[in-house]
Amino acid sequence: MIRKLVEFVRLQRPLRFSPEKLRALQERRLRAVVRHAYEHVPFYRTLWDEAGIRPEAVRTLEDLPRLPIVTRPQIQRAGREALARGTDLAACRRTSTTGHSGQPLEVVLSDAEVRTRLLVEFRTLIRMGLRPRDRLVILGPATGRGPHWHERLGLFRTHVIVIGTPLEEQIRLLERYQPTVLWAYPGCLHAVLHRLDYRLSRIVRPRLLITSSAVLPEHLRKRLEDDLGCPILNSYASMETGRIAAECRERNGLHVNADQLIVECLPDPPVPSGAATTVVTTLTARTMPMIRYRLGDIASLMPGRCPCGCIFPRITAPAGRQDDLVRLPSGRVQASWRLQAVIRRFPEIDQYRVVQDGRAHITIRVCVRKPWPEERCRRLGAAVREALEEDFDVEVRLTEFMPARNGKFRDFEYAVRD
Repeated sequence: MIRKLVEFVRLQRPLRFSPEKLRALQERRLRAVVRHAYEHVPFYRTLWDEAGIRPEAVRTLEDLPRLPIVTRPQIQRAGREALARGTDLAACRRTSTTGHSGQPLEVVLSDAEVRTRLLVEFRTLIRMGLRPRDRLVILGPATGRGPHWHERLGLFRTHVIVIGTPLEEQIRLLERYQPTVLWAYPGCLHAVLHRLDYRLSRIVRPRLLITSSAVLPEHLRKRLEDDLGCPILNSYASMETGRIAAECRERNGLHVNADQLIVECLPDPPVPSGAATTVVTTLTARTMPMIRYRLGDIASLMPGRCPCGCIFPRITAPAGRQDDLVRLPSGRVQASWRLQAVIRRFPEIDQYRVVQDGRAHITIRVCVRKPWPEERCRRLGAAVREALEEDFDVEVRLTEFMPARNGKFRDFEYAVRD
């Protein structure tokens, strides 16, 4: 307990650094993790040797782009080679990504790295507005947690409602726990809202709502704000890297945990839209470092300082994934999330999923809140065809509410066998 308190106090120091001191910390940690990866992780040594890069070449933040970008399939193929030599798997925490974008990736963390991630999560929650006497409910994770020592003192009381809990039981537990702060995965939250006719206030009235794990659709955010009248803040994380960024109360972009990782937002060549995708470098992970790891979420760096005074850089909230691409018959591609604006012109649509199931065929499954005549289906299909700018056959089907998988809901699926 004392060790955790000491580590948590240390985590507060970078929040008060000057920009120059924060940069010095980042560069010192960057040099250390690059040197460690080259000397102890066979995957990176081989990769960088083939690229003709030595660790001495990476001294500053400007040097980071000299290193090649790493992808999930590369890490998967590397297997144990992506871990530091001598890693005792029996003494580590092993977890997997959700497989939202393909095959799951196993992530390996030491006990110290797990503890650091949890403390960074705690720091992030406090900066978002969590108070000692709050009742925090987390809706959607895969696993629960036992009570911590501070909860026995009535501090930061926390309850977890895991994914897989029957929907009616989720609603019953929310009503029972009465959270003052609700931290919810959007896919799980959407299912609860659908069952409650989008009146969450019928059972709970948190003073703060935090979303994580996936993008909260803007139409849901607006309905929640109208219903609850409380701030709704977004946070961004990945299983591979931990908590990446989170909104402050200014709601002016997400602050990157810059003492723990570096986020690059790079131009996205496959998508002719000026989009940028996230590439992340962890600064404190040693068991399984992620150095210039391509996450592929669509986001952009924001200029200037936030009015809240925090010096940590900001990014825009992720708008989707670079991998979610519609392949057009001409060979061009288009970001599927660009279709969202078209589909959301139809306010009756509660939920949708776009499936490209043919070279020139798309099926759109829509769940609507009231009777929907065939003419509206035709209009939606025509609007999507116009947005795609090529000859596509668009079929619109009505469906029941579609549950999220692993707490995440995919609104686009590429289902063509290449």
